[in-house]
Amino acid sequence: MEYPLVSVVIPLYNCSRTLRECLSSVMQQTYKNYEVVLVYTPSNDNTLDIATEALEDGRIRCIQEDKRGRGVARNRGILEAKGQVIGWTDADCEVPNTWLEKLVEPILKGEEKIVQGAELGVGKSFWSRMYDRAYQRSMVGELDYVEHIDTKNLAIRKDVLTDVGMFNDNLVGLEDFDLRCRLNKAGYKIRYIRDIKVAHNHRDSFFTVIQQRSEEGYWAYVIYHLHKEFLDSEARMSNSVKHLSVSYLLKTPLKFVSFLFKHGVSDAFFMTVMVASFIYGNTKARLEFINSNSSETFGSGQS
Repeated sequence: MEYPLVSVVIPLYNCSRTLRECLSSVMQQTYKNYEVVLVYTPSNDNTLDIATEALEDGRIRCIQEDKRGRGVARNRGILEAKGQVIGWTDADCEVPNTWLEKLVEPILKGEEKIVQGAELGVGKSFWSRMYDRAYQRSMVGELDYVEHIDTKNLAIRKDVLTDVGMFNDNLVGLEDFDLRCRLNKAGYKIRYIRDIKVAHNHRDSFFTVIQQRSEEGYWAYVIYHLHKEFLDSEARMSNSVKHLSVSYLLKTPLKFVSFLFKHGVSDAFFMTVMVASFIYGNTKARLEFINSNSSETFGSGQS
């Protein structure tokens, strides 16, 4: 196997709690030729100090991006990347030492242009465990290709990203959902390899779960507005879009009872919090859209 340069891009923002472990795992890859591009956004903790310490390894570069937003940080990483294949993970993840080699192999062989792996939750709190169980339920079956992307475990050719316009840096949340829509529109397939897993520290408290899920509900509607015709087709109805339909909301109580009997009280409680928070954020976005003077400016601010 040849080892052309691969760029691993990791956005950094308020991640000092997990960053050292993340970088330690990333820097122990069996793949022979890679760089790591850290994109730092001014934070309220000592993230920058940890990133600066890591620069002792010559394979690591740290770029500062003053404009806040994950899409902005990811785009800066794409522009700074020297490799023609980009690997993505997040600062709250740890990767196995064979992660990069397995992830980019189908791309380097010319078999795929985008490869996505899976995740394994490592948190010990109730919320972390429930997050992981919900994720595992959503990925049942032998899937070869998926219609979503997850930037915590992803490899993609750089020219594919530039072809679809990279990330939308006007989005504060779910920028990966928006990118997935544009990739699907352009006809790109996302290969899913479930055996390539990264350990992920999920949100671990009631309030952080509500905050995250509400933001996802808000930005899901913004992105739905951007890609309405595409997402309205029955074959493209992702879970995020289903939450927007009246029929889905009317069926929610029935779904809850069925879910309760199938998975138990703890999982049902967790899903209730998740769905209710999503609907709250989604409703907020809908009301803002109705009240906005121009659909062109809708969604340009934060939720």
